[in-house]
Amino acid sequence: MRSIFLSHSRLDSRIITIFNNTFTGTEVKPIFMEYENFVNPPWSAIKSSIESSSALFVLLSNSLRASDFTQNWVSYEVGIADEAHKEIWVFEDINNQAIFPIPKVDHYVLYDANYSESLNYLKTIIRSYALNYDAAVGLGLLSLLAFANPLVALVGAAIGSQVNIPVRPTGTSITCCYPNCRITFQYHNLLTNIRCPSCRQLLQITFQNQANNSLT
Repeated sequence: MRSIFLSHSRLDSRIITIFNNTFTGTEVKPIFMEYENFVNPPWSAIKSSIESSSALFVLLSNSLRASDFTQNWVSYEVGIADEAHKEIWVFEDINNQAIFPIPKVDHYVLYDANYSESLNYLKTIIRSYALNYDAAVGLGLLSLLAFANPLVALVGAAIGSQVNIPVRPTGTSITCCYPNCRITFQYHNLLTNIRCPSCRQLLQITFQNQANNSLT
């Protein structure tokens, strides 16, 4: 089973519960640091877990600012994910936004746990990691070789028929306008007034075209 590492504050029990529930039935395992039996030193276990995961989810909240300890670990986890070429998703409660800059962001999603559409969008993102896309393409190609190896093709077709993996939402590419930031990330909402997830400065977004594959 594939896994996703969640960078978060242990004080955010409500957010942890929301995401833990959203993972239910996705065939993807959430890795919450304090819920796992890590062996000391913790940095080594965290590094190994992130490298073996499919992505890093940062659960952004003001609780991340509660201690230097938490802030340092979040920065460390983001750095490891970037070095390991894992996609870094930042999720922020639209009703409880935080001032906590994330140095590297690939995807930014504002969610509202009170709306099923928002939770379904989160689940779609999670489920899209249930199978490696390269492997899925490989299985499809193998099935085309039926004339050469019917057994291989049969196995590929059987696996493909049992795995219903949604297309991963892409969002809209946004580049922060501030000279001291200029990060580019995929934005998954249609709100036009937001804070950059990296520098947390106010952004006014103008969509050139109607955003596709995004959460309203």
